[in-house]
Order: sequence, then structure tokens, then C-alpha cells
Amino acid sequence: MDILGTVDHANVHYIMSANFPNFPKGQELKKIFDVLGNGIFNSDLDLWKDQRKLAREMIIHQRFHKCLINTTWDKVENFLIPVLELVSKEDRVLDLQDVFKRLTFDTTCILLTGFDPGFLSLQLAHIPFLNAMDDVKDVCFVRHLLPQSVWKLQQWLGIGPKKKLSIEWEVLDHVIGQYLSMKRDELSNATNSKEDEEGYDLLTSYIVNDREITTGRKFDDKFSRDTILNFMFAGRDTVASGLTWFI
Repeated sequence: MDILGTVDHANVHYIMSANFPNFPKGQELKKIFDVLGNGIFNSDLDLWKDQRKLAREMIIHQRFHKCLINTTWDKVENFLIPVLELVSKEDRVLDLQDVFKRLTFDTTCILLTGFDPGFLSLQLAHIPFLNAMDDVKDVCFVRHLLPQSVWKLQQWLGIGPKKKLSIEWEVLDHVIGQYLSMKRDELSNATNSKEDEEGYDLLTSYIVNDREITTGRKFDDKFSRDTILNFMFAGRDTVASGLTWFI
């Protein structure tokens, strides 16, 4: 692998901000992270700009801030604290990062889709979707290390990390597909009454507002799937790791 690392602030600013268009991620990275599709992690140039613009429009919206505060408060008060209290009373050993992953994933999912998966609960049950995300992340890391010829051989034989990726990819697509179907049903059955001021999820924002007019891009299920999955990865691991290290 050819890797260049830098901790110089001027270099980071030059690459990530001042001259970002001159440093595209390229097709090689897109191949390694193919499970993320054309989401913001893989996209370059105009596609990246369009997705960044759309995400920014939602994130800076006052209703999004209100929804974020209400969602986080509810999750901490009614789910996180009861779990910690139960573990304390029973004197159990707890994987704190797993709890924070569940917390941040539930919160992220509500903000993205409007639905609460309820992964953070007193039972802390086994969740195939969360495990699929972890496995996909691990496989993508391994894929950086494997020669392309080895990866293609595993793909041809249906073995190794490639086989694991294919299985977990189906899990991710199935669950996100369910959210998309539920959202379409919800919006088709919605009345013309006043919008819910407490809720403001990204998926509704994309579907209800005709974004194709402003960007010229088609907002189909594939685009929605890629967008949701990218933000699920971004919203879960970063915050959960930060909270764990903070504690």
C-alpha cells in the first residue's frame, strides 16, 4: 500500500478544504468501498457537491436541530439511563461501546428515516444489522491489504472476506429496503394536515421536496439506499467511539 500521513494543519487544510477538488478519492477507493454505492463517502466532483449541499440544507435547518435535541434527550432519558441503572443494580459487566453504538444508531436512524429501530433496550439483544455493519467495515479494511488478484480469486470461489461481504450486504439492503417501503407507505397515507414540527428526517425531506428539480439527479431507491447507509456509518461509529473514549 502507498500511504502518506500528515499531521501538519496547513497540509490538512490544503487538501481537505482549500484545494479539495484537486484531490479526488478515485475509482480504486470506490471499488474497495463498493458496498456504499454512490454515497457521499465514495462520490467525487459534482456528485459529491450535490450530496453535500443537500445534506447541509437539512443539517442547518431549525427543525432538524429541534428534532435532534428531542430525539437525543428521549433516547438518553428513557433508554440509556434505564440500561445503565439495570446493569448497575445487577452488578453486570457492560460493553460500553456496544451500548453507545446502539444509542447513536437509534438516534441516527430516526433522523435519517423517521423510524426508531429500538436497538438500545434493556435486553441488549443480538442485532444482525449492527453486526452486518461491523463485518462490512472489517472486510473493507482487509480489502485494503489484499492484492486485487486474491480478492478476485475469493470472489470466484465464493470464500473468505468476499463471501462474508456478500452475506452482510444482503442484510443491509434488506433492512434499508424495509425502511424505504415503510416511508413510502407512511407518506402515501399521510393527510394534508399540518406537518409534525417534532419530526424532520432526511428521507422525508428527499421524497417530499422535489430535489431532482434543483440538482438534476434522480432520487430513486438506489440513491436513497446509498445515502442512508453512508450516513448510518458516519453517524454511528464516530460518535460512539468519541463517547466511549470520553467516558
